[in-house]
Amino acid sequence: MEVTFFGMNCVRLTGKQASLLCDPAPAGKPGGDVKGTIDATLLTRVADSGAKTAGRVFDGPGEYEIKGSMITAVPGADESTLFSVGVDGVRVGVLGSVSAELTNEQVGALGGIDVLVFSLTGGEGELSPATAAKIVSQLEPKYVVPINYDGVLDEFLKELGPASEPQSKLKVVPKDLPLDTTVVVLQPQG
Repeated sequence: MEVTFFGMNCVRLTGKQASLLCDPAPAGKPGGDVKGTIDATLLTRVADSGAKTAGRVFDGPGEYEIKGSMITAVPGADESTLFSVGVDGVRVGVLGSVSAELTNEQVGALGGIDVLVFSLTGGEGELSPATAAKIVSQLEPKYVVPINYDGVLDEFLKELGPASEPQSKLKVVPKDLPLDTTVVVLQPQG
């Protein structure tokens, strides 16, 4: 399973069977012109006008399946949706732009998360480094992938610890998950 970051809140989860696009932006903006086959689009917030969606669109709470990938969508704050997606034996949490700690109900519904993807800015504003660290401690993922991090990444890393060297994508194999939480910074592609 691979995680690729395209800018703003846009990431693609690519597995052997399914490719899922999360939070695409309007065409012409970073994360708005993702190429390749997309089986489903996950929207953590109602799409901006002009956002380029593809395949089936999931934008609200429920349980879904697309090509063997199980998707749990949980209500977030401010009419947002939090996703937990199973791809090739890896559970990915896609939170988009959260602005507060998660409730116990949200944590329970999302289940065990191996890879956590969430925005450090956007939505209702900047996510404080302490709140971001609290969310990480609530979900206890093996990998943390901050996105939409311009101008605030250093503060986040002071709270959570150092990150790997920036990468173009994160490749995750269930048997190779790290024992401790590892922060992975992805460079926007495209």
